[in-house]
Amino acid sequence: MFNTTKTIYSMMLDNANMLNYKYRLLPNTTLNEKFGLTANITESLPNPTINYFAIGLDYEDMIDDDNINIDNIRHEPHHGSLFKHAPMIVRRANEGFTDEEIRKYRMLIRRTIDGVDYKFFMFKVIDNIFDSNKILLVESEDDEAKLSIFSTDRVDILNPKPKERDDVLDSKIDYLAYSNHIILNLDENELKELRDASKLFYKTDDEITLGEVSLIAGNDVIIDGNTEAYNSQIMYFIKVNHLIDDNNIQEPFRKTMDVGGMSPMVFRTYR
Repeated sequence: MFNTTKTIYSMMLDNANMLNYKYRLLPNTTLNEKFGLTANITESLPNPTINYFAIGLDYEDMIDDDNINIDNIRHEPHHGSLFKHAPMIVRRANEGFTDEEIRKYRMLIRRTIDGVDYKFFMFKVIDNIFDSNKILLVESEDDEAKLSIFSTDRVDILNPKPKERDDVLDSKIDYLAYSNHIILNLDENELKELRDASKLFYKTDDEITLGEVSLIAGNDVIIDGNTEAYNSQIMYFIKVNHLIDDNNIQEPFRKTMDVGGMSPMVFRTYR
């Protein structure tokens, strides 16, 4: 995925699922630890899955000496938090959230700001994940990528034969790709809630720009009578740029993420 960093924790979880063993979280890697939402969960939980996303506010672009924007590599694979987490919604401590808000948000934290007690939700539940069930062939043609559906109705899948040396050397590098589509949505009202919560949280009057998104794996559990995200770790960081115009919020935030990978059709090794 373009402008995306896959974390080492995502790779560790992938291995646990593929090799069918219990995923063990390393200390100081969960957002529950960051936000102080922890509990003594004694029940056996399945391995976490990507269920939530969080928003990070914009940060300063980085331009190198050759005037190339290298913003997309600001995060490193061991990072476990966004640079500047944006709260999704805020209420005073003595006010309640609606049933719909409780359904769609997670990671409830409490803060006192200028002597007033508030509560903030930091995650939103992902509603739409689609399984394409299709393998894509990505072919390179004149510096452009041509996409087509790769059919598994081929003799060489279950009866492969090695390529001849010249065929390997003359082959252009094509790829097979597979991904699931994750739809991230914030409508006009949700953007207003995020804007107001962020301005309060960071005590600023500046315009709010969404700068990055994280996909978060975790388990839904009951903590203090509420459904909450537990064992929550960031799997991917994604760079975005979406200004919330204070005077005219008309454009919702909608992003389709492709979570998957690519493998080259030809491997070449040199000795």
